[in-house]
Amino acid sequence: MPLQNIGHDERRHQRAGEPLCDAVDRVSHQSEGNPGEKIEVKKELVNGKEEMTTVTVAALVQGNLAGYELREQFDYVTILVGRGFEEFPASYKGVSGGGIWYQQFITTDGKTYDVQPILAGVAVWQSKNPTIKNGWKVGTVTGHAWVSIYGHVRRALAEKRAIE
Repeated sequence: MPLQNIGHDERRHQRAGEPLCDAVDRVSHQSEGNPGEKIEVKKELVNGKEEMTTVTVAALVQGNLAGYELREQFDYVTILVGRGFEEFPASYKGVSGGGIWYQQFITTDGKTYDVQPILAGVAVWQSKNPTIKNGWKVGTVTGHAWVSIYGHVRRALAEKRAIE
């Protein structure tokens, strides 16, 4: 989907602060999933009968790359995300298993951008407590990274197919 470059948005930088906006015009990382605190259970009338309904919000939360680490046979990617201010969830409980996406913004003319998403990780855990960075509450979401996903999964599938 093409995005129109509308120039530098000073309000975005003032609103989200430095921890969430470095190099956002070229690359961005996001965590996606269903934060548990965004789930709402309510009673409604459906066809004249009272029913319980559950509404959940699927979220794609922008963050910054905070780290990459290779430990033994697995690799991990960590992103820094806002926690508990504006619309950022206070907890990322519920996003486990959701994707950590690397969004690359490609332009040939400097005005119109195409977004090329790449699955960079699968969320596994969050930091227990938020910390303060430049006056903003932030936390981390960490997950298995690209070698774990693309390398190990491909090898496991190839081994399984060889047995069948």
